[in-house]
Amino acid sequence: MTRLAVLVPALVFGLASTAYSQSSYRDYLELQLSAVGQAIAGSGYREEAAAIFYPEFWVSLESTTSLGLEVILQLGARYRIVTDFLDWEGDDCAKSLVDSSDNTLFTGVWSENRSANVLDFTAPASGTHILVVNCPDGVVGFFYDVERMSPAGYFQSDPGALPTDMIVGFLRSGATVGLDLDLDLGGEYLIAGVCDQDCSDLDLELTDEQGAILFTDEMDDDEPVLQFTSPADGLHTIWVTMYACSVEPCSFAYKAYRR
Repeated sequence: MTRLAVLVPALVFGLASTAYSQSSYRDYLELQLSAVGQAIAGSGYREEAAAIFYPEFWVSLESTTSLGLEVILQLGARYRIVTDFLDWEGDDCAKSLVDSSDNTLFTGVWSENRSANVLDFTAPASGTHILVVNCPDGVVGFFYDVERMSPAGYFQSDPGALPTDMIVGFLRSGATVGLDLDLDLGGEYLIAGVCDQDCSDLDLELTDEQGAILFTDEMDDDEPVLQFTSPADGLHTIWVTMYACSVEPCSFAYKAYRR
């Protein structure tokens, strides 16, 4: 069964021109989402991190999208970022790990050859880094798992390598990415999205596993909200579209709430 059921056209940009060094992006996004949390505090919603965070993190994207996602590392620890592909057309995809000063630390290639789909490294610093994926053409649907070397000498999934407060990513204007959500039948959810000061229009869309569109927020604003009762159990996809970004790439974030 393919998880890449919906494909949205996007714009291509190269790794070399991408800047992730704006240290304040996360503070700004957290402030914006805190305002959302305060606004819904009296309505019974609570954060539902379990809906969006897994040791293995699934991603679907039109491969002309370059995507940046946060990875949290510890100084001196040895890591592997392992990928597996669900849909594949076109050439290999480049990957890069970038630090908060916009320095490229490690690079590699993701391809249909699974032996090549491992980025193995020792973290040179603690803190948040950005994993960048850039695919020149075709269609890609994949998951990645951040693994850390255990004291016993073997790699195991490291949930601490993924943010537990909100999903944060980077996209250029016109680009779309789909990320998995795990919903419960009958659950009342609210998905709130925000973006940074250089973004003026961000949209959200929820689809089921067959790609059917369930709910959308396509208003011309930078604070999209989906409020709904889930019609089914299981995996859904939240599609994030960066419609307007004046200084590229722009950062975005979203949280899931439930009551």
